[in-house]
Amino acid sequence: MTKVSRAVIWICFLTVLLGSEVSAQGPREKIADETETVKTLEKSFQAVLLGDEDFVCAETWSQNMRVNVKNFTELFLDDADEEEDGSMTAAADRFAVLDLDGDGEEEVILWIVVNDALDYGFEILRYQEGTVCGYTLGYREFMQLKSDGTFIYSGGYADWGIAKLRFSEDACLTDRRYCVESHYNSERNLEIQYLADGEPYSAAEFDEDVRRQDAKSDAVWYELTEENIKNVFEP
Repeated sequence: MTKVSRAVIWICFLTVLLGSEVSAQGPREKIADETETVKTLEKSFQAVLLGDEDFVCAETWSQNMRVNVKNFTELFLDDADEEEDGSMTAAADRFAVLDLDGDGEEEVILWIVVNDALDYGFEILRYQEGTVCGYTLGYREFMQLKSDGTFIYSGGYADWGIAKLRFSEDACLTDRRYCVESHYNSERNLEIQYLADGEPYSAAEFDEDVRRQDAKSDAVWYELTEENIKNVFEP
């Protein structure tokens, strides 16, 4: 074997060896980055839930209003007839932690109680570009939350279904998966249609999807206490 041949072999060997070392580092660095991101997200959520930091309302109507969980009432004053006499009270009663849109990062869902009523709505907290942002949903927009992030929405007797959430920069959007919709035709007769991901299907199939939805495990809700917040977000 010539010196040149031996040199070529050594170069190839070193190239493979060094390449292996570089590729072996990549996944570890990626895991480290992902772990750090999770820690940052959890610390931010914990600070907001404890009232140590505000969250920012991400929806366009809110004009980036900052809200503290210890003073939730101010977020809903514009909707309240009781604003002037101060008889309205709003508070986060409990919370759940789920990946609602399937992007690999969890959101925090706050169940809002207004004047002791449990059917007012929810605040979805999401970590976006270094900030915890909030999206408000009415109770009928986000009912019976399941552990996989699906839920029931309802606009009436023949306008409801199973959905998931997705997010844009300034909006929380509902993706309707399986639903029933109604409208009045030109003869003023009510027409009802069943849809699966936007495509027509039968009432029997819809009923079966609803049965499967009911059988799913419910989301786990925790009372919003300091102890529960630390238990959920601290190892």
